[in-house]
Amino acid sequence: GQALLGQGFLAPEAAVLTHQHLAEGYREQGRHLEAVRHYEAALSGKDSAADPLTFLQLSGQLADLEYVHGLLSQARARLVTALDLARGRFVLAEGVIYRLQGQIEQVLDRHARAVDCFEASLAIAVRVGRPYGIAECFNSLGEAEIVVRPDQARASLREARVWAERCGARLEQGKSLVIEGALRLVQGDCSGAEALAREGLAILAAVGYGSGIARGRVVLAAALAEQERGSEAWESVSAALVYYQRESIYPSLRLRAYELAIRCAALVGDPSAGWALDRVGAIANLEQFPNLRTLASELRR
Repeated sequence: GQALLGQGFLAPEAAVLTHQHLAEGYREQGRHLEAVRHYEAALSGKDSAADPLTFLQLSGQLADLEYVHGLLSQARARLVTALDLARGRFVLAEGVIYRLQGQIEQVLDRHARAVDCFEASLAIAVRVGRPYGIAECFNSLGEAEIVVRPDQARASLREARVWAERCGARLEQGKSLVIEGALRLVQGDCSGAEALAREGLAILAAVGYGSGIARGRVVLAAALAEQERGSEAWESVSAALVYYQRESIYPSLRLRAYELAIRCAALVGDPSAGWALDRVGAIANLEQFPNLRTLASELRR
């Protein structure tokens, strides 16, 4: 694909398709910035008026990748443009856009806005009858509700599992269990959090969902650390760090993992605490994450 693009022999539509395939391939390899470049090239070759559906598909894929990589300002602007095009015309795309917007708002600690976005996405998924989409939306909604209205979060997460079971969405089942584990931690139920995290991890490992496994290990480590089981907590968070060292994605989740690593290392007297602190500082040097910079500063005191 790269060779053909370099020679300039491809017709415009073929070039768009080639860029799209290359972007998907690079994303699978974890080469996210290269994937972003090819998605941008594919999108630049598309006319939103002539082919709005493909334009929306590419916009969603690119915005999702920008969100994953922490390029939040770019993703937000792209989704605003896409929503203007989709609203009232392309309902499925509209629902996907709302959910992506909610994920970005959540990372920025705007949880009430995130809830609004997830509810809008959920309403569309219910209206068009997409069980997998309903499960995804209930998971996202439940996670945002942990901050905004924790008394409702558990019901949303259980709804996510009901819908996931109906359509065989094991990945969403595993995610829901891990998220509810995080809820139990907030509620002070450390043993319940541990049990849910372990159950979710078993499912996520079976489906091979790497980022979900890393997150589940962080929740499990936090539950173990709260029970002062330092060696077990360090073992769990260390496994998550292996993933986060390899994959330069989800800056906010990586920061939480490194913060927890410092706590766990302190519990067992591991010298890796200093290394983790340096990594926290590096990750927090992102202008769109002022809250993370503050957290890193607090950890360095």
